[in-house]
Amino acid sequence: MIGYENDTIAAIATKLGVGAISIIRISGKDAISLVNKIFEGKDLEAVKSHTIHYGYIVRDKEKIDEVLVTVMKAPKTFTREDVVEINCHGGINTTLTVFSLLQELGIKAADRGDFQSPFKGPLPSLRKTVREQHRIAATAARTTALRK
Repeated sequence: MIGYENDTIAAIATKLGVGAISIIRISGKDAISLVNKIFEGKDLEAVKSHTIHYGYIVRDKEKIDEVLVTVMKAPKTFTREDVVEINCHGGINTTLTVFSLLQELGIKAADRGDFQSPFKGPLPSLRKTVREQHRIAATAARTTALRK
């Protein structure tokens, strides 16, 4: 996250288009408190980590969308920062409306590669490692099956 070390950032984590669900991921030290300002439901700052909460995204007391919000508190997240994921109804208009509302709160739009672990390197490296582990496991499974 070059240049974003102290910023709270957001990105649309699912393909933008027509679909049932769209996920917007927010990461940074202010992620929970900022999303809490537009979330009508439980107080997100008071909930336990790695929990999901039903409610609404609101602007000026007007309900924008019915959502599920996942709260994951640092350091037990992939980015080692507080992370919030908003599961909203899919579709371009709803997703962009919620995303724009986050930007109005001062959350910056993430650049490509910003959602990566500061300890494990970029996501492509992690994917390569996971694929290699799967290849080794598959080879071991085939070898074991052939011995029987």
